Amino acid sequence: IIGSIPMFRGGKYYNTSLIVRPSKEISMYDKIHLFGMAGEGKQYTPGSRSTVFDVNEWKIQTQICYDLRFPYTTYNQPNKDVIIYCANWPVKRIHHWKQLLIARAIENQCYVLGVNRIGIDANGYEYNGCSMIIDYNGTVLAELGNQEEGKTVNLEKVIMAQFRESLPFLKDRIQ
Repeated sequence: IIGSIPMFRGGKYYNTSLIVRPSKEISMYDKIHLFGMAGEGKQYTPGSRSTVFDVNEWKIQTQICYDLRFPYTTYNQPNKDVIIYCANWPVKRIHHWKQLLIARAIENQCYVLGVNRIGIDANGYEYNGCSMIIDYNGTVLAELGNQEEGKTVNLEKVIMAQFRESLPFLKDRIQ
């Protein structure tokens, strides 16, 4: 189970992504990039590092919303199989959401899952979902609209590894 919630720790609030593994072990990631236009930095403390977690033999990196605009947070974390973004991207910037998710998949040669909210918030901003699953080559495998219940997609680690081997761009990455 993966999701993000506000958490109060050490006298500070963080926008935190939680991963609960089948073993019931819990890992956390604190959002690094706070959305200044919404005053997020007045309420939350930024996290200090990005982390890759092992879940059922998959290396998963979680990111939160605005982190998507900063590719170095994923690019500088090698050896991941999946990046998951939990987000609140409004309709007026949904084109950016889609394109940036695809870019993160291509540049990291991994699966990217973008989970975006639906509905209208207290400020009147509309959210239409557009949750997506994208493969390591930038191909959209699934996209959910505003009212869709869900879809099932099988992620294939062996095929992803073969793709990475055939186009070994990640080996040229500067750490």
